[in-house]
Amino acid sequence: MNVNTREICYKTSRDMLVNLTLSYEDLITCLLLQLKVRFNEIENGIYLIKSLPLENWKPGMDSFEILSNWLLH
Repeated sequence: MNVNTREICYKTSRDMLVNLTLSYEDLITCLLLQLKVRFNEIENGIYLIKSLPLENWKPGMDSFEILSNWLLH
């Protein structure tokens, strides 16, 4: 993807994902799994995680495992 296109579309895409996760809390787990797989490819992944409405999220054990691995490494 072109760097300029990615920079222009990032904020809009992030805002859309945040709005979707407000209605579908399980989507946060799906996003977390995708971030795990593509973490090195996604430059602004940390900003996406910071933007997500985590107060509504009910993580499962798989999500806790991913998060704990990130925190410990």
